[in-house]
Amino acid sequence: MGYDTPMAISNYLGVFLVILITYPFVLVTVNIAVYSPKKRKRVTKWLNIISATVALILMALHMQTEVIYGKELIEKYYRDNPQAMQTQPENSTTL
Repeated sequence: MGYDTPMAISNYLGVFLVILITYPFVLVTVNIAVYSPKKRKRVTKWLNIISATVALILMALHMQTEVIYGKELIEKYYRDNPQAMQTQPENSTTL
């Protein structure tokens, strides 16, 4: 149809996906790099807390972005049906 609607992705979602994909590799690297079990447990705990917090913040920010699906189709409909642009009175009782 020739409509160039961009994908519904935000930078927040992109970074979230990067964290989601790289987290297991970072976790394994940290567990290999830190030898002491006590220190490894502490570092892993903080990595989990920081990763979860950042992921939740990014998801919340992504959910705040507004995406209008089918914007071109809505514009075409209103262009072809100008009477649809007229608003009804607030006290209208039509069903």
